[in-house]
Amino acid sequence: MNSGRVKRGFLAGLAVVLLMGSSAAFAYSGSGANSSISQPLTFAVGSPTNPVGAVVSLGNQTYNVRGGNIVIPLTFILGQPLTQATIHFSMNAKVRELNVSGSVQFFLTGILRGLPVMVFGSYAINNTETSAPTNAIQYVGPSGICSGEAKSACSELPLSFIGNTNVRVTIGNSVQNLKETISLENPYLNPFGAPIVMGSSDARIVIVTTYSVGTINWSGAEVAGAITTGTLGTGNPAIPVTGTLGLNSTENENLVTGKATDKGTVALTSMSPSSLDVNGTFSGSSVIPTAGELDCSPNLGFPSFPAGQGVCTQTGFNSVGQYNMSTSGSGYRGGIGKVAVVGQYNTTWTVPALAFSTTSTGNVTMPGNTSG
Repeated sequence: MNSGRVKRGFLAGLAVVLLMGSSAAFAYSGSGANSSISQPLTFAVGSPTNPVGAVVSLGNQTYNVRGGNIVIPLTFILGQPLTQATIHFSMNAKVRELNVSGSVQFFLTGILRGLPVMVFGSYAINNTETSAPTNAIQYVGPSGICSGEAKSACSELPLSFIGNTNVRVTIGNSVQNLKETISLENPYLNPFGAPIVMGSSDARIVIVTTYSVGTINWSGAEVAGAITTGTLGTGNPAIPVTGTLGLNSTENENLVTGKATDKGTVALTSMSPSSLDVNGTFSGSSVIPTAGELDCSPNLGFPSFPAGQGVCTQTGFNSVGQYNMSTSGSGYRGGIGKVAVVGQYNTTWTVPALAFSTTSTGNVTMPGNTSG
């Protein structure tokens, strides 16, 4: 499964169409203990116009960000524009449930009012400020409470990483130490190494910079959705199918290249017919498309830009891969084997990526020698 895109969208919806295979009622046809049958199955969790799947958990995230190149027209020190500048910055952060930890460092050099300028800061990420509901997309567990024992069922995606520090500003021979609260925009909001904002709460420091390294390792992200339509077999009429699709995913996302690798577990539960209650694994790859992207810079207090040129961009997300599922236990209904579900999927997220639809082709194989 994939991480969704915040501002570009979040993991928030699911629309799936799978074409697999099975018999209409898994009736045994053939002779011999090793005989099996395989027929097509189609079902959908919502549709591209009405996705009904939802995020259960955003899981954990680990960030590694470095860069970059200063965007001169948008960068100001003490309210003054720079005529030239370079920057080195880094961030390492971990998000676990509703807790954020890590650190940010930055060192800028340039020319301001014809004088050399140096700006240096380093801070530990403040969990209270970074995890505030006004600064994070949060998902709660079944209890609807994110405290105490229920906290482990909650997850979040920070919009920025905030901390408090003394920023050392040197202009010519003048040195100032500014006590500041600094926030660094989550690069998730602007993929492809595009500009992100680092700024102080009082706007005395506003730095807009690209990033040359930007990775997020996701783990434990969960989504689930009810099957809204489905048919089993090739008969006329075919057998209707109902149930629930659920996924738990790990993803390694490269925000500079706009590509990711995905893997995790997948399950069909509460299925009708019940012989389709299967679970297993999936793996694949994803890309962030540029088609249809939208500028969301005004959400961060900046003017609008052409799509893909601002400090915030909404995009979709496209994924392809394969899955392999089977029934649990030693066999199906006393049989010698398991029901096996093997196939491929192709997923397209909306812009912003609040929901997606998936098409898939594959087979469900039913072993012989069943007894009911």
